[in-house]
Amino acid sequence: MGARRLMGASAVFGGIGTTIGYTAEKITGVSNDKIKAFQRSAAPDYQKNATLIPLTESDANGNFKYFNFSYTNPYDSIIRPVNAVFNAYANGTLNDKTVDQIVFDALFYDKLTNTPGALSEFFTPFVSESIGSEAVFDIAFRNGETRDGRRIYFDQDGALERIDKSLGHLFTQLEPGANRSIRRVYKGITGTFTQFGQQLDAKTEIGALLAGVRVEEAKPLNSMPFIITSYGKDKQNLRAEFGRNIFRVDATPEQRLAAFKEYVLDSFDAQKVFYQVLEDMETMGVSSRKLEEILENRLRNKSEVEQLIDGEFKIPGFNEKTFEDQIDRLRIEDPIQAAKIASEIRQAIRAMDRLRRRLRRVDLDDNREEIDGKINEILFPTISRFRGDEPTSGIATIQPAELPADQRAAIQPSGNVIAQTIKQPSLTELAKGNLGNQFNLFRTI
Repeated sequence: MGARRLMGASAVFGGIGTTIGYTAEKITGVSNDKIKAFQRSAAPDYQKNATLIPLTESDANGNFKYFNFSYTNPYDSIIRPVNAVFNAYANGTLNDKTVDQIVFDALFYDKLTNTPGALSEFFTPFVSESIGSEAVFDIAFRNGETRDGRRIYFDQDGALERIDKSLGHLFTQLEPGANRSIRRVYKGITGTFTQFGQQLDAKTEIGALLAGVRVEEAKPLNSMPFIITSYGKDKQNLRAEFGRNIFRVDATPEQRLAAFKEYVLDSFDAQKVFYQVLEDMETMGVSSRKLEEILENRLRNKSEVEQLIDGEFKIPGFNEKTFEDQIDRLRIEDPIQAAKIASEIRQAIRAMDRLRRRLRRVDLDDNREEIDGKINEILFPTISRFRGDEPTSGIATIQPAELPADQRAAIQPSGNVIAQTIKQPSLTELAKGNLGNQFNLFRTI
């Protein structure tokens, strides 16, 4: 009975937002696909599972105004977990994820799209940090970094600078909302830019102050620099992790290939998510030409930009000179051991080069499991040789031939024949052959 009432209440309260959103879609022309594309790729984390209502039509750059209906819905704590499940299923189907991964994302967190799951949405209001304690945690326990990765102070700052920036961050978090709204109204009237280069609208800020409903604007192109920066950090972190694993001196050839395989798969995931962002930008109305200009200015790699736009996987590489420098350092310590490690590294390099050649034509529309299967198929012969499961030389192993037994060999000779064949020597012969020759006791004629 309780579950039935919960389902009925969710359908009714969730239907209100759906009805308002459908009506706004017909009026503004901003489809639900554009809203979902914005939430998936450009919206902040706290709006991923919210109910967004469009207010204006989108312009040539894909910009449109909207308001967050979840702020005014008292039953949003029930609706958000349901939206999280639906979004996880939609994103998982779009990215060809497995059933287990979709279930995990639906319950906890989707790290590819930074979307909280149902349990995260449900328990966050009860277990999340308060405003004051969050600021204290940022300063004392997160080493001067917020939860979203923004630096409060840097290691190069002096003690007084750190104190000043830490207190400024603490007071900013504890600032009353009314005071903050008044400052935003003032910036909107004077036309002052915010620290992120955004110019506030005075009418919008006054309406938010008086009615409690804030009208926000989706600007996909303004989000692209931050998205590209995040993509660059992901690539940097993947390279760092790959370097730690593959340049270990005690790593076996099989461990080096396993590190490179994980590097390739993680790079595929990062590029696939970024390719989905580009598709979402086009869904929101951003032209491909403007996207290409932004990517070329930020990435500064024309071939990588072309591959991302075309949906082709760019296989990551590695620096062979780093291996050579490592071997040169080892030769100083132990030339013999260095020669053995150099041979293992060369085998791993040949296998990684072969893998990069065989994976040249991979689309970002494929899924991780397909790429994993192709990599295993390519590396299987090399791994088998490392493990000694097959002969390493080109000479085939010759099996010993089994000849038929001679039937005459089965006949046992008699004792007389053996006695006649093996003649026992006499004592004189033994003495002459052994003691006589040894001590020259017998005279030879």
